[in-house]
Amino acid sequence: LPMTDAERAVYEAVEDYISTTYDAAAADEKTSVGFVMTIYRRRLSSSFAALIKTLETRLEGLSGSGPGLLGGAEDLPDDETAEDVVDVDDAQIMERRALQREERTEIARLIELARKLPTDTKARALVDTVHALQEQAYAQAIVFTQYTDTLDFLRDVLVGAGLSVMCF
Repeated sequence: LPMTDAERAVYEAVEDYISTTYDAAAADEKTSVGFVMTIYRRRLSSSFAALIKTLETRLEGLSGSGPGLLGGAEDLPDDETAEDVVDVDDAQIMERRALQREERTEIARLIELARKLPTDTKARALVDTVHALQEQAYAQAIVFTQYTDTLDFLRDVLVGAGLSVMCF
């Protein structure tokens, strides 16, 4: 789906941050920083809500007041074709290394930009699609998401649009 200009601006700001942070990393930090930046990119592609949650968690980790980025296993790679699977301990070590490369002010700025967005285009399209399916006499629809943050966000959007929702 095409993004709005505001969504595109946030997307590009996050992509710029990812590129700049990765490029600034020392050679021995590239793997660690790249791992965290990949998580940002995956969460951004899922939903702006998931990105905000991830950046908020990361900001708490940078401040020493939270668990850091990898609070749950859903951010770990699950590609069955991958030869090298990162376990949780290794991922946490990579996260600690990446902490050294990140700046609180930039993450806070990205959070603020994303929070200012109205309900994202993909969520609005989902509501329109579900309503259209109801008009065609479909009683149910199944929506799959990778991240629970996106699931929670979509549940709230759908309920706010007057649709009944069951989440599993």
